[in-house]
Amino acid sequence: MFRESSRDFKYEALVREMEYLSMTFAVEGVRAPCLIPAAEAFSANVVRTAAFAVMPAQISGFLLAEAEGDTKTEEDVLDSVTLGITYIETLSVSRPMEASLDALLSTVVLESWTALSVLPPICGLLPLTLLRYYAKG
Repeated sequence: MFRESSRDFKYEALVREMEYLSMTFAVEGVRAPCLIPAAEAFSANVVRTAAFAVMPAQISGFLLAEAEGDTKTEEDVLDSVTLGITYIETLSVSRPMEASLDALLSTVVLESWTALSVLPPICGLLPLTLLRYYAKG
């Protein structure tokens, strides 16, 4: 029914990295008080994107583990992510799941690219721009 895909999305590597990132990421050491809200918003957005990337594995894994009756302890729930990753990777050979993973990965890449190309100019070049503006006037 669906054309099979041979692409390797490396979804497990993404989920494992994003799981860690969603629990630990925060921009620290911001010295300028006016940039603290921007750093906090940036951190929140990175954590939100990381959680978004992990969500399919969490949902499918938890539902599969619950159907098998394996969600008795917190460890079982954490192991359900591994079950979900395996399930998602198994489904990724179909075109619909391939399109879904493309959308997910595109979102992660675009968010990262946007953050890394917008935040440094705002934080680094804004003072230079203001200095040039006020030096002229």
